[in-house]
Amino acid sequence: MTAKIIELDRATIEDAAKVLRAIADEIDAGKHGAVSAAVVILDGDEMALFGSGDANQYKAVWLLEAAKKELLP
Repeated sequence: MTAKIIELDRATIEDAAKVLRAIADEIDAGKHGAVSAAVVILDGDEMALFGSGDANQYKAVWLLEAAKKELLP
């Protein structure tokens, strides 16, 4: 698996719902290939973790660890 970081403008992330809709549109358009799972973490008043597709708790942890490996040197 290879990963890339897709940077968002700071002004854009302030409207999280708009960003999530844009990501959903990209998935629907096939820009990310066949997506089988997704994990979204929101840092609001309390942390919220969402998993969809086949992102059960083990797959979600695996996805987060894979992302961490790509992000940290």
